[in-house]
Amino acid sequence: MSTASLQRSKTPYDILLNQVRNTLIEGQQRIEEEKVRTYWQTGQYIHKHILKHSDRAEYGTEILKKLAADLNLDKTTLYNCVKFVKAYPVLPIFHARGKFKWAHFRELAGISDERKRKRLEKGIQRNDWTSDELIARIQAQ
Repeated sequence: MSTASLQRSKTPYDILLNQVRNTLIEGQQRIEEEKVRTYWQTGQYIHKHILKHSDRAEYGTEILKKLAADLNLDKTTLYNCVKFVKAYPVLPIFHARGKFKWAHFRELAGISDERKRKRLEKGIQRNDWTSDELIARIQAQ
C-alpha cells in the first residue's frame, strides 16, 4: 500500500491524534532543552560569583543557602547547577539532540573522572539510556 493510500485511510480522529501527539512530544523536548540550558546558566552565574569571592572559605556554602531561601528552592538544586557547570564549562551541544535530560546531566556532573563521564555519555547516545538506567550503570561501576 502506498503512502498516499495510507494517508487517505486515516480517519479525522487519527490525524488529530497524530497532530496532538507530535505537538506534545516536540513541546516536551523543547521544555527539557530549555531546562538544561536554564540550569547550566544558573550554575554559571553562581560559580562565577563564588570564584570572585573565593577569598572567604565558607562563602560558597553561605551563598547557596541564601539564594535557596530567597528563591524558595532546595539548596541541592542550586548545588547541582554549579556541579553541572564545573563538569561542563561549555554548555554541551549534544543536549539539544533530545537524549540528554537534566536528570542525566545531574548524574553525570557528579562523576569527576572525565573519561568515565565521556564513556557514559556515549552509552546514553548509543543506547538511549533513561536517567534510571544511567544511575544503575553508575552504581554498578
